[in-house]
Amino acid sequence: MTILVVLFLVTAYEFRQLHEHVAVKGILVLHDGGFVDIPRYKLSRDINAAFKAILNENEAISRQWGDGDLRDNDEEDPGPKRLRVKLMHEVMEYVLLQKLGSHLADKNGSTPASQISSYERPDLLPLLTDNRVLDQLSRPVEDRIALVKARDGQAKHFLEIIRKGPRDGEGILWQASDGTHMYSRLILELPRGARVVRVESENIRIISKYVEVDLFVNFGGSGILDSEFLEEYLGLPPIDFYRGKTGKGQIWNLTFHVGVRLKWRALFSPNAWKLYLWCESFADACRKDYGWEAFQAHIGWETARTLLIARASSRRNKSEDHS
Repeated sequence: MTILVVLFLVTAYEFRQLHEHVAVKGILVLHDGGFVDIPRYKLSRDINAAFKAILNENEAISRQWGDGDLRDNDEEDPGPKRLRVKLMHEVMEYVLLQKLGSHLADKNGSTPASQISSYERPDLLPLLTDNRVLDQLSRPVEDRIALVKARDGQAKHFLEIIRKGPRDGEGILWQASDGTHMYSRLILELPRGARVVRVESENIRIISKYVEVDLFVNFGGSGILDSEFLEEYLGLPPIDFYRGKTGKGQIWNLTFHVGVRLKWRALFSPNAWKLYLWCESFADACRKDYGWEAFQAHIGWETARTLLIARASSRRNKSEDHS
């Protein structure tokens, strides 16, 4: 009996450690009012694609975005900036939910259907009311004239189509784009009995029998990039980019939060630990694809930067020797 009590206490102590919060920090780069594509950085690709799609399809949102300047400007009415920041939050949340949906679909491929509940757009309406981007880009293709007809009135031809899962041998349409507009399927394949709620305007919670998952995003705080990265990797002149309030460049910090909490009843269920591991794998996927430090490590930037600095120093020394 004593051994069982000790084991329970040890397990309970370890259980306390399974309240995990992961904050994945990425960046967004704008230049001269446009979004800068950072090669091989998936967050940059996902954010830019979502912004391009929503600004091209929704004129009201496009007008609110205006010149895309998110910096503080004492001479400007703060109202427009607040609208731009709100739009940024919506795009970030859209990107995070799409990543979650794709991750779940991949992970649940071999899970028995009896253990899974698929929540699609009609089941997730509370999420749409506070996110215009999620609402617009997940609307069915047949309900959006921009996706039904091309400019010449003919049927739309998509340049990129992504399908997932078996259905009639072709799979389910997951995402489609004509290069400007985009359709993204909104679906979350969760443990049977789970619920998805919006507990605050910017916080989404998944509640299941054993696990609770919180998803939310933060936008804010200007960032900085070294001049070598701007000039050599992005092809942007650092002087024009960083010229105070008149500079053409903006760098912003984006943070994606994933919080996981196991409930006490999870102690007695092996399925609960499987769910926890799934949550961990999603957080790891966010780190890999959206984390700025992970991206720099992936491309070997510190090594590349050292070589660039050494090359520049060598050139200066040779120039001094010839003068």
